[in-house]
Amino acid sequence: MATILTVGEILVEVMAAQRGQTFTETGTFTGPYASGAPAIFIDQVARLGAGARMIGRVGDDGFGQLNRNRLSADGVDVRFVSVDRDLPTGIAFVTYAVDGSRSFLFTAASSAAAGLTSESVVPEAIAGCDALHVSGSSLFTPTIATAIETAVRAAKAAGLWVSFDPNVRPELLAGPFRPIFDTIIAKADVVVPSVEDLAVLFPDDPPDSAAQTLLGRGARWVACKRGAEGATLYGPDSKVDHPAFPVTEVDPTGAGDAFSAGLLVGLLKDLPPEMALAQACAAGALAVTKQGPMEGLGKRTDIEAMLAGR
Repeated sequence: MATILTVGEILVEVMAAQRGQTFTETGTFTGPYASGAPAIFIDQVARLGAGARMIGRVGDDGFGQLNRNRLSADGVDVRFVSVDRDLPTGIAFVTYAVDGSRSFLFTAASSAAAGLTSESVVPEAIAGCDALHVSGSSLFTPTIATAIETAVRAAKAAGLWVSFDPNVRPELLAGPFRPIFDTIIAKADVVVPSVEDLAVLFPDDPPDSAAQTLLGRGARWVACKRGAEGATLYGPDSKVDHPAFPVTEVDPTGAGDAFSAGLLVGLLKDLPPEMALAQACAAGALAVTKQGPMEGLGKRTDIEAMLAGR
């Protein structure tokens, strides 16, 4: 199996226990849950049986240990997840509206995650890997954004695939991170946007046209996530659709990251496009069935059972 590397934020999430709860009133919250988009992604990679490695930074505290323990227990190589003795592990507080939409309060920008620098991207972390995955959510401070750009350039120089989930934040595209965002897009072999991402990136183009534009810029594969409508995988000479698997949604957090992991593992394994996409959809579907960003992530046997209709 291939070995996949990711770089970015590691957090805990503390989640509202009831829908309709807000940050403006006292309420019950559950957690902490291990989280951070890159961490969710790489945990799913490991649970699928592929090699998994992460570059990140946590605080010297219980939340940091929670994350390191969870990733390590699931098979992620955490040798390059450093411990910051001065800054705490980041926290994301989450509430859910009645319609299922979410509101977040983040401490990531003042946490250990923001202390990740280019010096953390050491050759030993890249050696032996086949692909690097990046999430756009990680581009939240200049230092971590520069570290990710360094990782992307090093990965391409070493012959790795680069996978990119844009996870677009409009404020990033209007600010100083836009050049780095564009650099990653230009170097990505696999791009995994949501239909909402494509609407922001290419406001005048329908998804099919936007995907073809990304392929024309050098991507090998573009997978458009459509939520409850499933997903579409575009290749140089193909377009494959897959419906969403019917599940009862408990918590949508992490579904896109699980989808990206299932897709990249499948493509690196040389699965036929339709099988790689089916695996991605199954991983994303299982992810929403439990409360907590990583709690619903399926093992390879779980995903195979869903694919087999069991």
